[in-house]
Amino acid sequence: MEELKDIKPPLELPFLSYFVYWGAIVIFTLICIYALFYLFKKYYHNVGKNSEINPLKRLKTLDMSSSKEFAYSVTHYGKLVLDSKEKEEIFNELKIDLEKYKYQKRVEPLDEKSKEIFYKFIKQLEL
Repeated sequence: MEELKDIKPPLELPFLSYFVYWGAIVIFTLICIYALFYLFKKYYHNVGKNSEINPLKRLKTLDMSSSKEFAYSVTHYGKLVLDSKEKEEIFNELKIDLEKYKYQKRVEPLDEKSKEIFYKFIKQLEL
């Protein structure tokens, strides 16, 4: 029978290789934590804070001092809340009335009729 060779003891690693090994582990862990944080922030952080989610609240807080901006905002957010025939009829009436404030360089302040139709639209939305 052949003579068995003795098992050699484990090799000693140089002192700096421990730092490289643990440094790589720490860097990999930090990258994973950063990636998880980024994904969490991107997908879950803004839930409920987007103004498009609650257009009724956004409609109630619109500023009527700038009639042109008001007309565009009402048209945009009003489309998002339509869910019945009555609301759609009032919205179309409001949209037609607000056309005179759009597409022009200079516009006059909102008249009482437009404000009245807008408040009627808001009351209809709250029902």
